[in-house]
Amino acid sequence: MYSILFRFILMSVSDWQDIVAGTAACEEVKASKKFAQILELILLVGNYMNSGSKNGQAFGFEISFLPKLTSTKDVENKMTLLHYLVETIENKFPELLTFNEDLAHVDKAARVSVETIQKTLRQMDASIRNLEDDLNNNKQPQGDDDTFTEVMGTFAKDARSQYEILDSMFKNMESLYTDLSEFYSFDKQKYSLEEFFSDVKTFKDAFLQANKDNVKLRETEEKVRRAREAREKAELERADRAMRKRALIDMNADQTQEGVMDSLLEALQTGSAFSRDQRQKRARPRAAG
Repeated sequence: MYSILFRFILMSVSDWQDIVAGTAACEEVKASKKFAQILELILLVGNYMNSGSKNGQAFGFEISFLPKLTSTKDVENKMTLLHYLVETIENKFPELLTFNEDLAHVDKAARVSVETIQKTLRQMDASIRNLEDDLNNNKQPQGDDDTFTEVMGTFAKDARSQYEILDSMFKNMESLYTDLSEFYSFDKQKYSLEEFFSDVKTFKDAFLQANKDNVKLRETEEKVRRAREAREKAELERADRAMRKRALIDMNADQTQEGVMDSLLEALQTGSAFSRDQRQKRARPRAAG
């Protein structure tokens, strides 16, 4: 009896959490204007890249294409199409960078298996039916201490009520996912709820990582730019110092040469440039012929 209770409680809690996550995620994806604008930008970029081809005027694309945005890279193999998209959004539509805040339940919904929930609900229904049958077949107590009918009768009613609530929630989630499949034009039989939200989650995570990559790249480029400017400035300062030094040397050389010439002219004028014998010879008068 207690094992039935415990198993039922576990299934109820787990399924309730999954159904709530799946329901909320369906509502979030359809209601998010930021996510819708990003999808529009992706379509525009795709049409621009495919201009001139038969795919150049597409009216839409499959959500399953979103994770593939990281596969297309530039000629230098450094930047992906997603990095370019994020860079465009950073520059032109920065308010869209926080679109992930609109999709709070997507991560949980990406792990929700509709098949598993359906199987669990069938098991719960079958277990409750078996219990209800046992209660109908054992209406009379087997003894004074036989409380099976009393205890399990109350539990069966509560379990049936809980099951119907969960089943109703599940049908509502399925209905919302049907609306989502019509909204985005895909076949829900071929594209499960788990696959859909896995692709949205993968895109969301890759988008956030591309944003971080772009920020880091800009920071790196800024550091390189500053280092280059500092190096160029230092080289200019060294060249300027060298030029000033050469100018000073040339000026000193000119002054030295000018000083020598002045001294020489003065020596010629005073006669000090000649030796004593030469001065005497120059000063001695010639003999009369």
